[in-house]
Amino acid sequence: MLFSLFVTAREGLEIALIITILLGYLRSIDQKAHFREIWYGVAAAAALSLLRCGAANGFLIAAVVGLIRIAVSDYLRLKSKVGLSHYTEAAMLDKLERAGYSATRAASNVGHNQWRMTFLARPA
Repeated sequence: MLFSLFVTAREGLEIALIITILLGYLRSIDQKAHFREIWYGVAAAAALSLLRCGAANGFLIAAVVGLIRIAVSDYLRLKSKVGLSHYTEAAMLDKLERAGYSATRAASNVGHNQWRMTFLARPA
């Protein structure tokens, strides 16, 4: 198992180096417009790798469902359209207070990702 971990880490480092070199080259020749194609290729390779691993180890359906959930998620669309930001709990409470709300953090998040924060706010 330790050997597998070492090989995986080495391969991950190798692909990160290759991607960095490709992006650096595109930047040096002023072709930043092609960054998106590099990232599409990385995403496709990761998806195919996940599907192959899932098929070989008995979790193909879970891998397909996970990829579908990523594809239909509105998070990336919202992030690019409205520019979502990251705030600490204190910063978000301060923003809500300055906007005229009395707010508290909810005990659990709305949605599947419990690392995100949900706030309950009422006009002050």
